[in-house]
Amino acid sequence: MEEGGYLGFGLQHEYPLDPKAGLGDLINCLKGSDAIIQRVCSQLSLLTQLRVIYVDNKADKGPSFIMVDDIIDYSEHGWIETSIGLHMTLYDGGECISITSSVADMAAKYVPELHTVMQPGRIT
Repeated sequence: MEEGGYLGFGLQHEYPLDPKAGLGDLINCLKGSDAIIQRVCSQLSLLTQLRVIYVDNKADKGPSFIMVDDIIDYSEHGWIETSIGLHMTLYDGGECISITSSVADMAAKYVPELHTVMQPGRIT
């Protein structure tokens, strides 16, 4: 990653989240393999941060992946006239990313790159 980018690790455990509270102090509450990866990265002086990645399947050029700093709760916003991904990048500090993993073909046109080491779990 000579030109920069992100190294992403999908969380393997489920965590209770409140969309109104956001990620909060979750990074200090990780468990199991999630906590080990965070600790090793910190020991290697790698900046560790939790981010949320949303998939916008209605983007004009195919699916896009938008990384944001926290959970975005649109439940009280009503109608959004653009695609959710475009709205996130324009108004919520979202950043289009590409993902080099099993979904890399869908995301190949977006930069910067996110290199996943473990697939993220699904939110239930």
